[in-house]
Amino acid sequence: MTISLQSTINKPNPSTNKQKVVQTPELKNMFENILKQKNEYDKAQVNWVDDESVELKNVSNQCLHSFLIEAEKQGKDISFTKQTVITIS
Repeated sequence: MTISLQSTINKPNPSTNKQKVVQTPELKNMFENILKQKNEYDKAQVNWVDDESVELKNVSNQCLHSFLIEAEKQGKDISFTKQTVITIS
């Protein structure tokens, strides 16, 4: 038996910085810069699925949190989706 759960939390940006919303290429550069600042660039496994989607391995929660904070500062809204899969055999 497999049980799948998914929940989403939307976090609208309360910032008044909406005029300065950065585009995806700038976000990609910002993300790579944060990986470098946190000394995680070399060990991170980053797979860009397309221009707006990335799969990550070996990236700390702290590094990801730093990126989310910077994205919010740039006027981006954040949405968290958590998926849990439970397998009973």
